[in-house]
Amino acid sequence: MKEENDMTATMRQIRPQPPHTRSSGVIFGAGRVASAAQDWPSVLKPIALDRGSFLRIRNGRGTRIRVTGGMLWATEENGPEDHMLSRGEMIDLSRQGIAIVFAERPARVVIELLPGMPLPRVVEVVTADGERRRIAFARPTPISLSAIAVRIGAIISRF
Repeated sequence: MKEENDMTATMRQIRPQPPHTRSSGVIFGAGRVASAAQDWPSVLKPIALDRGSFLRIRNGRGTRIRVTGGMLWATEENGPEDHMLSRGEMIDLSRQGIAIVFAERPARVVIELLPGMPLPRVVEVVTADGERRRIAFARPTPISLSAIAVRIGAIISRF
């Protein structure tokens, strides 16, 4: 329970960064295209890692990793250097391919998907004993209240 309270407090402290701008549209799954002017909110996902566990992130360019507790080692495929990160530090992944974020000791991280950047193809936690668990991400879909009212009305009219 204390870990949840610490994580909740950390999430309240994190403020989304201003949106990145791009000259062309960005495709978000299922063929949806968002323009650069569209202000997508950051998507935050807190994750606890045990000692020896790691995150495997495929095609996560533009993904931010924030350390809220513990010590992490991070490396990117074809990257020139590795990074040691401790509490309060972060890294923005800058390459396509696979990134590994390894917990040197028990750690808490927040994965932040920045506005205007595509979702990573795969994010999974791999435990020290080899068990894999995929982490699901989704951007909120903008929808108007009138569209919701029309859909609710259509459902009610069926009964």
